[in-house]
Amino acid sequence: MESLQKLFKTLDLTAFEAKLFIELLSHGPSSPSKLAEALGVHRPQVHASLKRLISKGLVEIYNGKPAKYRAVEPSILFDILSREVNELFKDSRVFVNNIPRKRQDTEYGIWLFKSSKGLMSRFLRAVSEAEVDLAVSGDVAFISRLRKKLIEAQERGVIVYVIVYEIPGVKFTG
Repeated sequence: MESLQKLFKTLDLTAFEAKLFIELLSHGPSSPSKLAEALGVHRPQVHASLKRLISKGLVEIYNGKPAKYRAVEPSILFDILSREVNELFKDSRVFVNNIPRKRQDTEYGIWLFKSSKGLMSRFLRAVSEAEVDLAVSGDVAFISRLRKKLIEAQERGVIVYVIVYEIPGVKFTG
């Protein structure tokens, strides 16, 4: 549920609207009064949320007395979300790439990463750009994943220093 709510946020929809969509998807077409009763909210809140879901293409309406609403198929939901996320990604990339930056001729120093996100891509970039010396430290599994790129660096003439340490309880058998 939480992951769907996060995705709905990219469409500028609320957590309640995600719940409303799930209610329609799981229980089928329903009237606003039955939805309000099932979700424990007032009908005006349901009506407002249904309008927003309809405007995003996630809910369809059957005219009648009373009107009934149904959620679109999950494949349609994910097509809409995919297009929206791709558009956000594209716009964000253009924005970030156009931010003026002060250029550095060379990067020096020791870089410390405190999370695994982005570590591998940053490290691979550093290995690819290395020109003289490169020092790498990690456990056997980490070094093994980088072996190919480290060999390529050596073939370019980079002096590669590798420090492998053991993690207690992990045995290397290769």
